[in-house]
Amino acid sequence: DALRNLRGRLLEEVAVVFIVCVLLLGSLRAASAAALALPLGLGVAALALAWQGIDLNIMSLGGIAIALGATTDAAIVMTENVSRRLARRDSETSRLDVIARAAAEVGPALFWSLLLITVSFLPVLLLGGREGRLFAPLAVTKSWLMAVACVLGVTLIPALLALLVREGDDETHSPW
Repeated sequence: DALRNLRGRLLEEVAVVFIVCVLLLGSLRAASAAALALPLGLGVAALALAWQGIDLNIMSLGGIAIALGATTDAAIVMTENVSRRLARRDSETSRLDVIARAAAEVGPALFWSLLLITVSFLPVLLLGGREGRLFAPLAVTKSWLMAVACVLGVTLIPALLALLVREGDDETHSPW
């Protein structure tokens, strides 16, 4: 029942992220790249949790809920920077060069900020007794999802933008 509820909330979050990205970026394709980060990140983190033998319970679902916001934020920041740079590109610079430069511009800051959030929650694993048993699933789940977001934010998102954003989207400007 909890997993069915999580699936429903995840679909709602992907839809909200997509709608907000379309409104802010003015591009369906760029918004798709940001929205794809959520299910992909969750899927990779779920594989890591299964590999460790960690069951999903109410606390681990709480870890997912906490981490999805930061995962989304990283994808939106990368997508916005790439979209903004593409809108300003001159005719002599290739689209892929612009995407690579835009990703290199914000990628390190995104990576290190997400890694810092990941590491900052690990001391929860040092709790003993009941507290440790209660909060360990939350800390492990959140840490795995944040670690995956570190990698996806600087690798997969720029690659998805390179695949999804086409020449016609370059001139699309946000209404904001």
